[in-house]
Amino acid sequence: MTASDRAFADREDAGIVYTLTRMEKLMEALGHPQNARPLIHAAGTNGKGSTVAFIDQLLQEGGKTTASFTTPSLGERHEQLTFNGVPVSKAIFDKAVELVLPAVQKTEAALGEKVSPFELLTAVVYTASAEILKPDVLIIEAGMGGRLDATNVAFKPAAVVLTSIGTDHAEYLGGTREAVAREKAGIMREGVRCISACGEEADAWLREEAEKTGAFFEPLAGDWSFAEPDMFIWKEESVRLPVPGEHQARNARAALAAVEELVQPKLSALARSSHPGRWEHFTEKVILDTAHNTEAVRELCRLAQTLTNVTFLTAVMRDKPVREMMNLMNQTGEVTVTAMPDARGMTEDEWYREFPELPFTARPAEWVTSQAERDGRTIIITGSHAFIRYMRSELIREQQ
Repeated sequence: MTASDRAFADREDAGIVYTLTRMEKLMEALGHPQNARPLIHAAGTNGKGSTVAFIDQLLQEGGKTTASFTTPSLGERHEQLTFNGVPVSKAIFDKAVELVLPAVQKTEAALGEKVSPFELLTAVVYTASAEILKPDVLIIEAGMGGRLDATNVAFKPAAVVLTSIGTDHAEYLGGTREAVAREKAGIMREGVRCISACGEEADAWLREEAEKTGAFFEPLAGDWSFAEPDMFIWKEESVRLPVPGEHQARNARAALAAVEELVQPKLSALARSSHPGRWEHFTEKVILDTAHNTEAVRELCRLAQTLTNVTFLTAVMRDKPVREMMNLMNQTGEVTVTAMPDARGMTEDEWYREFPELPFTARPAEWVTSQAERDGRTIIITGSHAFIRYMRSELIREQQ
């Protein structure tokens, strides 16, 4: 274990504290690296990662260098930070951890409590951007919520983007869509553009918050349209997106709005953006997707309805609306469930007890291989980022 890895492991027991006290103290100790580069901040229940990917590609092809932070991880921790679309090396990441640790230890001593792994990671991202990478633009995906998320410490971003409003993590964010919307609106800043792809109902709440904050609220313009499965039309141009669905077209339009004061956006750049874990074809008949809440599963099932002979393989956190998600999948295709290496995940016993009608597999990678050879079926593997990361590694191992 490297010193960098140990720094994170030593703080695993810090837990989630939904406050910015530790982050603000830590940023002060570091000299406020979060304000060193022009920043675009994205929050929302779903669509943040895709929107960040679109923004990143638009900026690069507009002549800007970029650093992007996405969360949760689909790979190694250091791969969550990219420079010009490429994950930073472990050496660069470890150097940033080394730069951050003295301030972390100072903050922990002053407050008498540990910094969480996510707070440490966020500080590392801001420090790597300010001190090592020095991109023209830094793009940050919020972790959870907005107002009190560890990423929400920049004084004045170049723009903020709100992608969608659902009830995931509602136990932390207020329990209703309105409460969630107002929490996510906490990334707004006075005098800063806030682009919203959240729809009319949520926009009414968000507009109220923008007026309180003094932010410039911009719902999506009506100058775009969409044609199944992946055609995005903007003004008089069109492009095929690398990810299908109208929700992705909304994300693309939000990305265009976010960058328009920084570059002259090239629509064709959207086609070259990278979206791992979003309708990702591992093979022709095996699709990986990180849909892990009701809203995302509903969109996934809409896409799946364009296919024939669909079977879902999923593992789900027990604190999600599991029955609602299973009902959506059952209405679309066959469903097989499995367990995942996470303490929050549904266990084999829990699946059998609560969903006795659903087939369970204890060997998901072997199951996928056998099912993919069965009468031309398409296998859609869906669940949390951790589950998709696990399944990708298991499928690669199965192929070797």
